[in-house]
Amino acid sequence: MCPRISRILNLAYLNLVPSLNLNPFSIATLFYEPSTRTRLSFESAMKRLGGEVLTTEHAREFSSAAKGETLEDSIRTMEGYSDIIVMMHFESGAARRAAMTANILVINAGDGPGQHPSQALLDVYTIQREIGKLDRIKVALVGDLANG
Repeated sequence: MCPRISRILNLAYLNLVPSLNLNPFSIATLFYEPSTRTRLSFESAMKRLGGEVLTTEHAREFSSAAKGETLEDSIRTMEGYSDIIVMMHFESGAARRAAMTANILVINAGDGPGQHPSQALLDVYTIQREIGKLDRIKVALVGDLANG
């Protein structure tokens, strides 16, 4: 594992991450796929740190994307309202396209089938916390891996 990520996970475990006040910053959660835990975890974290949240849930059906607006145009619009975009999209490569378009930070909360980097970080953190190491362990994945 990357030493920097390992250090951050260890600081989080020890509750030594410096507290930030993110007021007056805002995030826009742009979710084209159904999500409860991922979206709420980003929104809750931002609010707990004093920031604002703008949310677009089910953006595929309930945003201008439903009228044919391109992802790039949606990103250009969202960056005018927020400091960070947290995006979950159904298409592989969409997060990269969004990041290439935006002049602000884009966080990939899920990018096509099977891509869920924030969940992977949480899984690594949990394994490290519960087992105490990441090397030479066996992990079994069970449950609804296609849709979960």
